[in-house]
Amino acid sequence: MTGMEESTAVLSLESNLGFECQHIIHALKRAETPRWLALNEGAGGGIGFLTTNQTKEASCFQLRDALRVGCIALSDEFFSNTLGERDALNAMKDELERFSIVVEPPNTLFGKVCSRASRARRY
Repeated sequence: MTGMEESTAVLSLESNLGFECQHIIHALKRAETPRWLALNEGAGGGIGFLTTNQTKEASCFQLRDALRVGCIALSDEFFSNTLGERDALNAMKDELERFSIVVEPPNTLFGKVCSRASRARRY
């Protein structure tokens, strides 16, 4: 037993054009999953977290800060369905370390500077 059997899971689901949030909520309800709630942070107070370049940047920096000062940590029960534990941890570390904001100059005299989130990868 992990001591979390009676805990409520708080989900922050991505809300975007692919409707992943709605699909996940439908699956949780269909499976009659107990004790969960989803944060309402989407457009107009809808369920989910609307991701933009700005929210991705802010989330990444907040997560880095929280990990650095010890406000959050990975559970001892951490796992991945597709990777081994060490590989999954390394992938998350790599994502956090390589996150950057790429600023692209405008293509024309009247264009605007474009910035976007980027996760540079090593090949």
